Amino acid sequence: MISGITTALTSTAVLAAPPDNGVHVVAASAGFASYLLVWAAVMWGMFLRNGWASTRVRHSTLYSTHMGLGLTGLCLGLVHGAAQAAAPVTATGLLDVFLPFRNLDHPAWGDLPRLVRLGEGVGTLAFELMVAATLATAVRHRLGQNRWRALHMLNYVGYLLMVTHVLVSGSDAGRPWAWGTVLGTTLVTAVTWAWTTRWATAARRRGERTLSISRPGSRLEIEVDAALCLRFGFCEHEAPGVFQLSGDGRLTYDASVPVDAADAVVRAARVCPARAIRLGQGATEVVMAAPPTPPHGSVVPPPVPIDRASRKVRT
Repeated sequence: MISGITTALTSTAVLAAPPDNGVHVVAASAGFASYLLVWAAVMWGMFLRNGWASTRVRHSTLYSTHMGLGLTGLCLGLVHGAAQAAAPVTATGLLDVFLPFRNLDHPAWGDLPRLVRLGEGVGTLAFELMVAATLATAVRHRLGQNRWRALHMLNYVGYLLMVTHVLVSGSDAGRPWAWGTVLGTTLVTAVTWAWTTRWATAARRRGERTLSISRPGSRLEIEVDAALCLRFGFCEHEAPGVFQLSGDGRLTYDASVPVDAADAVVRAARVCPARAIRLGQGATEVVMAAPPTPPHGSVVPPPVPIDRASRKVRT
């Protein structure tokens, strides 16, 4: 099977390869570097989503690296498209960098298979989806958290389209180092994404031991620092029954949870990049000092019990 894939990629690459000139070298180099940077940005985004390395590296550093990798990859993608349009012998015009599938029947394509021509349009579509997802970050607060998340998911679609573009239309895709790198990085991305989905995480944690609370029936107290909270929603991903992030960016959470939810709350506190969640356990037994002796003839009112188990906090 692998040999068949290699043969198919090699034959397609030979047909798709333009004349070996300086412009082609610039286009191919920029395109492959763009793919690697976009892949690194996708992986870094998954690190951010799951709170990995957040205990060792500041969240602002992780976020800046994620954005820097993505923006640099998109800029190199634009250079790749512009170099293709400037090549001496090409069917790609400047408009084709922004309008996919515009000139599938251009005479300059020659005998290239239609699959290769479609691959060029797929690359343009991938570029546009990722640009749209990036621009959505600038208006994140206006869109709301849920809409921004949905648009940000377009980066995964754009990445898969970019993989298709490289394997189908890349002039060097038939070389083992090229298709091996693309397939290997795609496999790593797919495995990491599948491993960190909510369903996979829940399946792995079914056999985990529940957090030990000092006494049956006691509760875990939760406090979120509104000044530190970045409203990324990592806590909601880990404990959706306790934390809820609304579309306007406000976080609602239970200030006190029973033992059954303690394990999920502890995980939410661990993945919080801003370390805004503080946990504590209410006292199960309190010994107070002896009350002062009341004056002769006065009556001391009895204490009023307070139920704090059902309170909600909104930040």
